[in-house]
Amino acid sequence: MVVCRTHSISSDQYVDPFYSCGELFGIYRPSFHPVTDEKNWMPWDGPEVLPNLNKKRKGGRPVSSRIHNEMDHRSTVTCSLCGVEGHKKRSCPRKTSTSGPSG
Repeated sequence: MVVCRTHSISSDQYVDPFYSCGELFGIYRPSFHPVTDEKNWMPWDGPEVLPNLNKKRKGGRPVSSRIHNEMDHRSTVTCSLCGVEGHKKRSCPRKTSTSGPSG
């Protein structure tokens, strides 16, 4: 389109009429019938459809189905204060509790 405009050529011969704005709006031209209030519905005499309770999602974070490889194993954390593995400096049990700078 830009090349046609640069060379002052009509792009109509290169673009299918299907992609015109008129065709796009024509797709949505048939009227949509809004859903009426439920009390105006005809009574349903077909089979009653019930959800499968076995396929209901459980609450909480979903479990990942990703297959892990050797690069995914995390190394254990080592505390920089006491040097013991399993916790960080922030949660070190040997850390003296200070209320911060006073003054």
